Amino acid sequence: DVSSTLLEYLPHTGTIGGMATFYFTFVYSQPYATLIPSGGIEDDPYFPESQPGCNQALFAFRAAISAFVEEYVIAWNDALDDIRGTPGAPPPKYAENQAEQWPSSIEI
Repeated sequence: DVSSTLLEYLPHTGTIGGMATFYFTFVYSQPYATLIPSGGIEDDPYFPESQPGCNQALFAFRAAISAFVEEYVIAWNDALDDIRGTPGAPPPKYAENQAEQWPSSIEI
């Protein structure tokens, strides 16, 4: 189940206020670098070449996070189709500019 898997990755902050505090504390902190570079999972390794095992672990971690996000985006869009009642139906008028934006806006 995707939602239970998601909970494993979220911090245990206790309340929505705590979660918001956690999120805004770290989301825009500098230096900002995406977890998965736009060039791919093996682009921009964090560790020097003398530590190949560390970079391989980093690449495996990035691959796992990337696979989770891809699965989550599919589940998210399937859930939206269920809410709309018709697979592939356009979003309601009030949500036209939000369709499929949240999961794709997560910068990882």
